[in-house]
Amino acid sequence: MHYLRATLLLTTALLLCGCRGEVTPPTTNSEPSHEPAPIGKSLPDSPAETPATIPTEVPAELSNLSVDQLVNKLVSDATRDSAAIALAAKGKEAVQATLSACSHEKWEVRAAAVFVLSQVDGEAAVTKKLTEMRDSDPAPAVRDAAAFGLDALDERARLRK
Repeated sequence: MHYLRATLLLTTALLLCGCRGEVTPPTTNSEPSHEPAPIGKSLPDSPAETPATIPTEVPAELSNLSVDQLVNKLVSDATRDSAAIALAAKGKEAVQATLSACSHEKWEVRAAAVFVLSQVDGEAAVTKKLTEMRDSDPAPAVRDAAAFGLDALDERARLRK
């Protein structure tokens, strides 16, 4: 359950940073609800209950790009989400270049870099950088994404034991 919660929170952070997942259209009322969410409602237990999805496959046009080219694509709103997924798929190979993106002036780029780093297990530099960003990044969305990323790394480490 904790892994699902961390994954859902990371997905939310990724959506907040400008990544566009497929959003399920409303089925009953097309007007937005202005009522508060029910208190005590828990997060969904299965991905099928989640209102938004993030693509997990690397787009063909990005599959042959180098890590540096993918990091450069994090800057563009149009390619950020796909580039982040492609970088995450490269794993440890992408860590050093992605760490450099953590100091970018745009918070959306930093948040995408946090997402990428949160997908790479077993790297001390990743944990150190995510902790630093959780504690001191000027953007609340980046701090939250870093906290969620650290939780996801911890949960995956716990599940491997």
